[in-house]
Amino acid sequence: MIIGELKEETVQASRKSEVEKDFGLVVQDITPEIARHLNLKDRKGVIVTDVQPGSPAQEADIRSGDIIKEIGRKPVRNLTEFKEAMKKANLKEGIVMLVKRENVTFYTVLRE
Repeated sequence: MIIGELKEETVQASRKSEVEKDFGLVVQDITPEIARHLNLKDRKGVIVTDVQPGSPAQEADIRSGDIIKEIGRKPVRNLTEFKEAMKKANLKEGIVMLVKRENVTFYTVLRE
């Protein structure tokens, strides 16, 4: 049983895309369970589950629990749209993101 749990964790870790690692953040879809737990009415966007120290995401003041609503001024409704937008993004030019944190929504820029 313990081996099964470790195997599941390994599978989850391997799902992290290279795009997320490059920018120093890990995100996931907002599931009904997450929405209930955080009392979210709007389930559009992706929730940040991890930010790597010293990464572009940390420098842009993105925190675990933040919800990314837009990338490059285009709506992001789920993980698929997030990954597509990040593949097209250029860190050298800066990546503009609309982030919601509790009752505050703000723009931030990821840069090298």
